[in-house]
Amino acid sequence: MVEESPEPAAADETPALLVSTAPAVETPAPLSLESRSPRPSAGKQKPVRKERGADADAPQYGENQQKVWNSFKDSRVRSRLWKQHGVNLIPEAWEALDARVKADRKSSGETELARPAYIDAVILDAPQDIDELVELVDLINEELLGVPAGDRTSVSMSPEARKKFLGLLEALGDARMKRKGKDLMTALTVRMLRKLETEGSMPKPQRRRLL
Repeated sequence: MVEESPEPAAADETPALLVSTAPAVETPAPLSLESRSPRPSAGKQKPVRKERGADADAPQYGENQQKVWNSFKDSRVRSRLWKQHGVNLIPEAWEALDARVKADRKSSGETELARPAYIDAVILDAPQDIDELVELVDLINEELLGVPAGDRTSVSMSPEARKKFLGLLEALGDARMKRKGKDLMTALTVRMLRKLETEGSMPKPQRRRLL
């Protein structure tokens, strides 16, 4: 069982994902976090294609749903290796994440889904190129006209995610952006939530019988 911090109550409706409050001006369309994804895609992402001979009842996960599901399964199988680490996101991002978790619990029937699986997937999906990281920080600041104060809490992560997370923070330090960890994590989380939104509801997992 994954250890996690208590979750705030999620709103009945999914909050808007960080809509910019900048006044409308006649300028070119702003860059989006999605367009700077390491694996950009146009329009709605297609579900993972079934292999020939695959079970017809097997759930078809989208690319990013699969990443979350892989982290969730790992948190159950290797729970002894998952440890707490501080994560700082702005309150609106936490609210959007919790709303997604609530919706995915309902659609999948998996009541153990929680923040750790999503944050773990967010970190493992993060680009490692420093220029991409800096651009993500710049983009979220552009959308929000400056990232507001964050809310730091502890979330369980896999060993791989903890190692990569520390590497991301070190990379920001090398780029003279040492205090931008909150901005980067907010940008990465929003980017993942937007990708998940295009893939729809989390499907129900297939329960295999032992005999």
